[in-house]
Amino acid sequence: INPRLITTVAEEAGVTLAATELYSDSIGAPGSDGETYIDMMTSNTRAIVENLGGTFTAFNPE
Repeated sequence: INPRLITTVAEEAGVTLAATELYSDSIGAPGSDGETYIDMMTSNTRAIVENLGGTFTAFNPE
């Protein structure tokens, strides 16, 4: 996805974009943090929580 729009909006709003990119339109490549749907959702959740200043606690459903 082309980051130009979100970069422009962030610059005009005077905010800093997080360094961590979210998986937005598909799962990640094999071996990535988002290689399955669950991994993708976990990675996105971790990125959001940590970039908002929180602490991510892993959840491993059985």
